Formats: sequence, structure tokens, C-alpha cells
Amino acid sequence: MEELRKQMEELRQELNRMLEDFDTCDKEILLKVSRELDQVICKYIKLEKSSEKIQDSH
Repeated sequence: MEELRKQMEELRQELNRMLEDFDTCDKEILLKVSRELDQVICKYIKLEKSSEKIQDSH
């Protein structure tokens, strides 16, 4: 989970840097990074939910 948090933070920072120069940034790369962040967030949420289910069952 910690690795996913770290990855989310890195991707967010990368997106923020790109958005600061939105007019000149490569939009395809921006979209790629955004999609990658979405995937990591989804993985994180799934892991978090499965972790909650395991804790609830004990």
C-alpha cells in the first residue's frame, strides 16, 4: 500500500508540473500520466476495500 501511495504522489506531482505549462506540454503525455494515476488510484481503492473486508471478518 505504501508503494502505491508513493506512486500516486509522484504521478500527482508530475501532473501538476505539466499543468503549470499546460499550453506547451505534450497533451498525449499528459493524458498518459493522468490515466496511469487513475489506474494506481483504482488499485489503491481495491486494496483498501479488501483490507477492510479482511479486518471486518476478524
